[in-house]
Amino acid sequence: MRFMMAVILASSLVFLLPACSSDDGNDCTPQPEICDGVDNDCDGIVDEDLNTDADNDGHFSEDSCGFPHDDCNDNDADVYPGKVETCDGKDNDCDGDTDENCACNPGDQQDCGTDEGECTAGTQVCQANGTWGNCSGQGPTEEICDGKDNDCDGTTDNPTTPQPCELTEGVCSGVTRTACEACDYGQYYEETEAACDQLDNDCDGLTDEELSNDTHEPNGNCGQGVLDDLPETENSSDFVVVEGTLDLWNNDQPQDDVDWYKVFLDEADHIIECGLSGPNQCFDFVMRLELPAGADHTQWEMCVVSPSCADFGDPNYTFCTEEAEWQQVSNSYHMTLRWDGYCGEDDGGDFYLVVRAASGQHVNNCQPYKLYLQYWYVGTSACP
Repeated sequence: MRFMMAVILASSLVFLLPACSSDDGNDCTPQPEICDGVDNDCDGIVDEDLNTDADNDGHFSEDSCGFPHDDCNDNDADVYPGKVETCDGKDNDCDGDTDENCACNPGDQQDCGTDEGECTAGTQVCQANGTWGNCSGQGPTEEICDGKDNDCDGTTDNPTTPQPCELTEGVCSGVTRTACEACDYGQYYEETEAACDQLDNDCDGLTDEELSNDTHEPNGNCGQGVLDDLPETENSSDFVVVEGTLDLWNNDQPQDDVDWYKVFLDEADHIIECGLSGPNQCFDFVMRLELPAGADHTQWEMCVVSPSCADFGDPNYTFCTEEAEWQQVSNSYHMTLRWDGYCGEDDGGDFYLVVRAASGQHVNNCQPYKLYLQYWYVGTSACP
C-alpha cells in the first residue's frame, strides 16, 4: 500500500513541475515567453499573451501564436507582408527593402523643362508617393498653325495632324489642311457672297445674305430696272448679259418677286444702205432667259411688253414665253420679236422685259438667272 501511494505522488510531482525545470530538479529560470508550447517564464501558464496584433492590421507579430504571425512591425498598420510599397521610408511589404519602386524620395527637387519655343524651364518636387510632380514651367503643347513653336521641337508650324481652317461655316465646313499652307475651300467659296445659289459661299454662317437684291434691284415695278441704249449689232452672237435673281420677299407672308427691265434700243444710221436698197429695214429683238441648273422651267416666265408699262397684260402688246420656246440643251427660253422699220425713222424704241414666276407657280428663294439680250439689225429690206 505504501509503495503504490509513493508512486502516485511521485507521478503527480513530475506533472506539476515547470517545463523550464533543470535536470537536477532545481527551480526553473524564467525566460521571455515565446510560442513554443513551453512555460518559458515559469508562471505556470503556457504561451500566454502571444496572440498579438497591436496595430490591428490583421497580421500578428512574428513571435505570436496568432496567425498569420508575419508582421515585421506590429506597431505600424502600414507595414505587413502583402502591403503595397509606398514611398514613405518604410519597408511596407516586409521584404527587407525600403521604397524599392520609388522614382524619387519625397521632398526631393530637380530642374525640368526647356526654354525652347513656347516652353519655359522650371522645377518639380517629388511627391509623397515617390513620383515627380508637375513641372512649374510651361511644357509643350500640340503644334498648330499660329506662327509659333508650340511643341518646342525647334521648328515652327510643323503639325503632325490635319489642321482646321480659319473658316468653318457653310461651304468651308470640314475643310482641313495637312500643313500650314493656305486653306483650299473649294470651287464654291467666295470671299464676298456673290453667287445666288442657296449656299453660304463666304462661310460666315449666313446664306445669300448679300443677294436678297440682285444687281438691278429694286426693280419690282415697271421701268425701275433700266438698261440704257442696248446697241444695234450686225453679229448674231453679240449679246448683252444681265444677271438677276428672283426672291421670295417677306418670310412671314411670302410674295413672289417680279423683275422689270426697261430696255432702250439704240438704232444705228444706215443712210448708204437705205439709198441703195430702199426705205425698208428689218430688226430682231432677241431674248434668252437662262435658268439655274436643275430649275423647273415650267415655274418661270419671261415677257416682253411694248410700248408702255400700261400695256402689260394686253395680248396685243404682251408676249410671254411658251413651252415651245424652251430649249433643253441651253437650259433657257428663247424669244425673238421681229419688225419692219423705215429709213430715217427711229425704229428702235423702248421695250419692257419681265421675269417672274409663271402663273400659279413659285420659285425658291434667291434663284439666279441670266438674260441674254440682242438688238440685231437684220438688213435694209422688208422682213421675210
